[in-house]
Amino acid sequence: MTRRQMLTCGIAIALLGGVSGWTGCVSVRGPDEIKVNAGYRPARIDSSHLPPTRNHEEARHRLAEAYERNQYLEHKVEKLEKKNRKLKEQRDEYKRKYKREKDHNDD
Repeated sequence: MTRRQMLTCGIAIALLGGVSGWTGCVSVRGPDEIKVNAGYRPARIDSSHLPPTRNHEEARHRLAEAYERNQYLEHKVEKLEKKNRKLKEQRDEYKRKYKREKDHNDD
């Protein structure tokens, strides 16, 4: 460390010491309790309503069917949401036309 760096560090330490003496003791307090979900486990799945399977291959086949049905339903929901948005746009357009006609007829 050069002489200049040592002098700068000394001044900084002296200033910090003077400031802390001037302001009094500083008390830093942490929280009383810290909760960590390290042992978190998801809820158990109730498998009592699942149909029994004879072997592992049948279980895989049924799982594949379930995923296929899920994809079909997701696609259907997407189509219905698109249709819903289109109908809302049409409704809003009809409302605007009605308001324009009503304002025009009021004049």
